[in-house]
Amino acid sequence: MTITNWKRALTVALLTVCIAACNNEVDTNAHAYQQHADSNRVEVYTFPTQQGFGYSIVVDHKEFIRQDCIPVIQGNKPFPTELMAAQTGKLVAQKIRNNELPTLTLQELNKLGITQQ
Repeated sequence: MTITNWKRALTVALLTVCIAACNNEVDTNAHAYQQHADSNRVEVYTFPTQQGFGYSIVVDHKEFIRQDCIPVIQGNKPFPTELMAAQTGKLVAQKIRNNELPTLTLQELNKLGITQQ
């Protein structure tokens, strides 16, 4: 095998490995999300921040989401009370259990009594 053919074969092999690794990473992430969604081990924890509270969603003993400010609302405002953080975290956890994306809308926050202030 000539040096040019050797380089070409090595390049093809490396590209094949890189493509396979990239495809495997995407599949792994999709599978990981599906495992989270199917799991009954979704827990919500609240924690204090410097000016309020936040919540954490833990799935199978691993932190899945850490939210230290109110989502959807402009700015980085923490939840003013621990109860508001807990209620919001419970809603997000329920979405995960229902195989939904863990996103919130302004209307959902308003139903929880959280408004833009």
